[in-house]
Amino acid sequence: MKSTGVAIGSGLWETVRMAKRQFSPAAGDLVTSLHKRGIFKVLAISHGGLTAAIQSFNISKQQLLGHPIEDVPCDTLLPFEEDASQVAARIVREATEGKD
Repeated sequence: MKSTGVAIGSGLWETVRMAKRQFSPAAGDLVTSLHKRGIFKVLAISHGGLTAAIQSFNISKQQLLGHPIEDVPCDTLLPFEEDASQVAARIVREATEGKD
């Protein structure tokens, strides 16, 4: 029997996005955006919780960059997550900066 790559049966197929619980950003959280590149810090959440004010954030220097971006839909923000290799690379880079 030749495989067609199609699963037989019925059921609910979940995507990765559906499997994760809904993220609700809070002031002070580090986030990424579905529509903008980079890491951002949440400055404030609107009264209704639908939009946020965010600002670009330099993780190595722990410093805000540029100007705040207002009225960003909260459902386009995702929690910032560094994996172990990214953390290790950042620590080495920070430790060796300015050692010339």
